[in-house]
Amino acid sequence: MFSVFLGNEATASSAIAEIAAIPELNERMVLHFISLDRYQYIGGPLFRSRYSRSEPLLWMSSDPVAIDRLLCDRINQHRLLDGFPEISPLPRQLPFAASLGLGVFEKSRIRLQRLVLVAPAKNDQSFSEEDHGITSNGDFELE
Repeated sequence: MFSVFLGNEATASSAIAEIAAIPELNERMVLHFISLDRYQYIGGPLFRSRYSRSEPLLWMSSDPVAIDRLLCDRINQHRLLDGFPEISPLPRQLPFAASLGLGVFEKSRIRLQRLVLVAPAKNDQSFSEEDHGITSNGDFELE
């Protein structure tokens, strides 16, 4: 089924977006999570601790393109701090995925909202198992 993408390395970028755009798959992609617990910004695919960072953050988004765009920006930020050039241009699958309606690529259109979660005290009755959490269609960064 996906052999059309195997003939040319350049088609890998479009393969990611085109596969994600298949309606049967796309309708099940509701919320995306990424942990910034450990990430590497230079020297992959082999692990290089000198070029990795750890942040106690969990990002979640209903928009896979926006979250990938923000990750690219975060990686470039650390590359510049260590004297390395930015990855440029940004990965081609991002604007292509946006053109297929999978999300937003333009940074000016990405809305961020920071949530700070605090664990309730053991005797706190304000949160019960019946609560269903926070509903929103925005992008979030949790600490």
